[in-house]
Amino acid sequence: GEYWNNETLSGVPALCRDDLAPDFDWVLGSPDPVIQDNHFSARLTRTLDFEAGVYRFVIGHDDGARLFLDGRLIFEQWCNPCRGTDTVLWPITAGPHTRTLEMYDAFGLANISLSWYPAGNGTPTPPPAPCPPISGWKGEYWNNETLTGPPALCRDDVELNFAWGIYSPD
Repeated sequence: GEYWNNETLSGVPALCRDDLAPDFDWVLGSPDPVIQDNHFSARLTRTLDFEAGVYRFVIGHDDGARLFLDGRLIFEQWCNPCRGTDTVLWPITAGPHTRTLEMYDAFGLANISLSWYPAGNGTPTPPPAPCPPISGWKGEYWNNETLTGPPALCRDDVELNFAWGIYSPD
């Protein structure tokens, strides 16, 4: 993570740190005391291995956001105000890919998040089924490691005693 005390990602970053997951809600604050509460920007970069397929990237933002994959711009809402949650479907080959998420905060609320998961054959994923009545443990399962977005599966788990091995819960 690189952070600037300006909205344009220009100059030398005021802060560089190791951010593990791009999921931040600073409310009315900033990422760190060295970063001002308004009029700041950030660039979050990470290289990860992907399996081949079409992926659904979900970007949550308040004010400007851009997403690059291997240096190619695949999403941009660089405006104020342009807050919300946006989705991009994008085909990816197998192997390592660098994703770069950029954001800026103009004033007020400040947040940025990114999640991704396979989108099947590229057609929109239908909404998940509603959770059944629960009498045991409420089991919610996501197709991502960050537990973001709606769960792909919700079920009544009688007990917590699972051994899925190399398989998934469903």
